[in-house]
Amino acid sequence: MSLFLEKGIRAVRMDDIAGLLSISKRTLYEVFPNKEQLLLEGIKDSHDKKHKHLEQLMQSCDNVMDTLICMWRCQLEDMKSIKTNFISEITRYPLVMDYFKEQEKTSVNIARDFLKRGVDEGYFLKGLNYDLIMNILHEQRQYSMKSELYRQYSFESLFLNVSIISLRGFCTEKGIKMLDQFVQEELLHEHPQEA
Repeated sequence: MSLFLEKGIRAVRMDDIAGLLSISKRTLYEVFPNKEQLLLEGIKDSHDKKHKHLEQLMQSCDNVMDTLICMWRCQLEDMKSIKTNFISEITRYPLVMDYFKEQEKTSVNIARDFLKRGVDEGYFLKGLNYDLIMNILHEQRQYSMKSELYRQYSFESLFLNVSIISLRGFCTEKGIKMLDQFVQEELLHEHPQEA
């Protein structure tokens, strides 16, 4: 997966993958009939690892905000190695896009439970329609990808200026305090000369 993320999907040839794995191209094609199937399996494996990591974070962190912050730090680090070509090229692979749509459906319940926990812990506001909020956040992500804002702004900048600001809107004062501290730490980490 790292090769696809770093170089873009089109730039990686099956020869490159075979060489990296120290196997023949023929052997690679016996396991994966084409590049799309290989990409799909890589994405599934990566998703499974991230899901397990999220479960561990949810169990080990004290509250939802700690979990989010730990998760975001990992995501921000991961984003640094993603080439913008990867994002634009991935939409050309229907099996991969179908997989993403399926995953979105299953992640809704996880997100709903997580948001409820945040309300119960006093980090998210009570009485809001979180199903509506999840739909709006989903549409924001879709717009960012379709309009290719990642070509104009870094993934980190999009994340801090879109996702964080959206989340801040439904946080309580307690949640905002933790969120603002995280944002300041990230900004200082990324731009220490401005401190």
